[in-house]
Amino acid sequence: MIRVLHTSDWHLGASLHDEKRTYEFQRWLDWLRQAIVDHHIDVLLVAGDVFDVANPSIDARKMYYNFLANISKDGQCKNVIITAGNHDSAALLEAPKEILATLQTSVIGQACKSIQDEVISVSIHGDDPDLIVCAVPFLPSRDVCKSLPGETPEDHVNHYRDGVANHYAEVAKYATQLRNKSARHIPIIAMGHLYVAGATVTDTQLQVVGNLNGMSADIFGSSFDYIALGHIHKPQIVDDNPFIRYCGAPIPISFSECQDTKTACIISFDDSNHTPQIETIEIPCFQKMKSIEATSLDEIKEKLAFCIEESST
Repeated sequence: MIRVLHTSDWHLGASLHDEKRTYEFQRWLDWLRQAIVDHHIDVLLVAGDVFDVANPSIDARKMYYNFLANISKDGQCKNVIITAGNHDSAALLEAPKEILATLQTSVIGQACKSIQDEVISVSIHGDDPDLIVCAVPFLPSRDVCKSLPGETPEDHVNHYRDGVANHYAEVAKYATQLRNKSARHIPIIAMGHLYVAGATVTDTQLQVVGNLNGMSADIFGSSFDYIALGHIHKPQIVDDNPFIRYCGAPIPISFSECQDTKTACIISFDDSNHTPQIETIEIPCFQKMKSIEATSLDEIKEKLAFCIEESST
């Protein structure tokens, strides 16, 4: 049995209307650390947007590194795989990758020159691989296609989509070659940080999604047993396929997300059954948020007083 925990979009260091949220993020990481132990997690995936900005605060970096050190010390989860999202600095994430490797943490910040470097074999029960992870980070257009003289914006979008599809085809091909070397079935997971057309987004994500061209789920092909996606903050399956999922962000990044149930996904693989078993676990609310609508100052005061009374009980 292999148990994988799919997370994404931590956005460590994010603030809300200039209010720091260090307390919430630390509680999230504390909860995650305990969940890894309680649910016997072997592999932790972080599918992009570890940080909220390319140059995160010292506090945000300390939380991140302390968390990785702590779960390594706990000894339950011996494999952490992290990919960069569009909010992350690839260089910043990858700078300590050799040090993090001593904590059994693999970091992929950008498309690798050798596609093989994005395909990670995970051994849990011995020396032979038990799982293969195609750790594909956010793919900006410069990494998968070139602007051609005279091409229209529509042409460039199509070239970008083709480039992303080709990238997934290449990692799938190499992962399948690795799997075929084994006498037993080895599951393959793909990671991604992108917008798949049809996914439900929050109001605050609409502008960002507009710059990340919507992809058809067909780009992933048929080689992957599970596809762990990040970028969209609302948990959901993609294209009516339960094996392609956004796990969502662990805490509300804006008020438009405060009514969403936050989750992480556990994917279990059993040697006797090649179909992964998927369980969603609810992430507790670490800081209540509420949006108030009113037409007068008195109404605002009245509703605020009610919120205070409600929270006290």
